[in-house]
Amino acid sequence: MILISGGDKMLRYLIILILFCSTDYYFQTIHEIPFGSRNNLIELEIVNGTEVNLSGIYLEIKSKPDWLEIVSVDDKIDEIKRDGQKTAVIIFSVDKNAELDKEESMTIEIRNQYGVIEEKEIKIKAAPPKEYLLEQNYPNPFNPVTKIGYQIPSEGKITLIIYDILGRAVKVLFEGVRKPGYYVAEFNGANLSSGVYICSLKGNGIRIDRKMLLLK
Repeated sequence: MILISGGDKMLRYLIILILFCSTDYYFQTIHEIPFGSRNNLIELEIVNGTEVNLSGIYLEIKSKPDWLEIVSVDDKIDEIKRDGQKTAVIIFSVDKNAELDKEESMTIEIRNQYGVIEEKEIKIKAAPPKEYLLEQNYPNPFNPVTKIGYQIPSEGKITLIIYDILGRAVKVLFEGVRKPGYYVAEFNGANLSSGVYICSLKGNGIRIDRKMLLLK
């Protein structure tokens, strides 16, 4: 079986994988991986469906989307006895700049001591964000340039505006329609005096504020 645990939501999917048997029909599910999730697990339960013990089993990731970042792979299993099974773990993260809702695939190659090769494909796609998010600017305090990350869960009109402590708009960083995804804006306070400023993200009836400190 393949168990995929995705991010804080711990989304789990189950696919049976029997070595050296025809099980392609199990691999039609598209696994939706949570947006920007870190340290997800693929628990690959490898079942020996042959009549002999298998040794020297190697796993290799042959292909994957660019946005899927492999953290670690259990790439060798010493032995699986007949009718036995072993688990190999793949840890991966999802880049926030992934193209969303696009079906892609990850191919895992399995070899044994006889040189037999199995290739199994896992269909995956990066899910859109579930909610609006405005990250703390970085660096903070800053002088005079800082970056602000934010995410949008659905297409719609948003504004990203910097206000001074009195509530006056000093800079409109973005105003318009955004598609779902993750964005980074840059703010340059070279023409402003030191002090506290508010970055405000507005969209679809929500407002999120972050305080920023400009120190010169």
